[in-house]
Amino acid sequence: MHKILIVDDDELTRKMLEKRLSKRGFDVTTVNGGKECLDYLENHETSLILLDIMMPSISGLETLRILRKTYSK
Repeated sequence: MHKILIVDDDELTRKMLEKRLSKRGFDVTTVNGGKECLDYLENHETSLILLDIMMPSISGLETLRILRKTYSK
């Protein structure tokens, strides 16, 4: 089963995406922001990350830079 991580600071958006993707058979996890995303990925594998760009604290673009630096080969 494909695992999808939704990263968005808007709760309504997270819930809507989670509901739609779960109905289509995906294993979905949601987190509130960039820091939570990075923490989650330390201990969990995921197939796809849906990452909001504009978030407080760590933006989606900064989160992406960290992910690429940490997980790219």
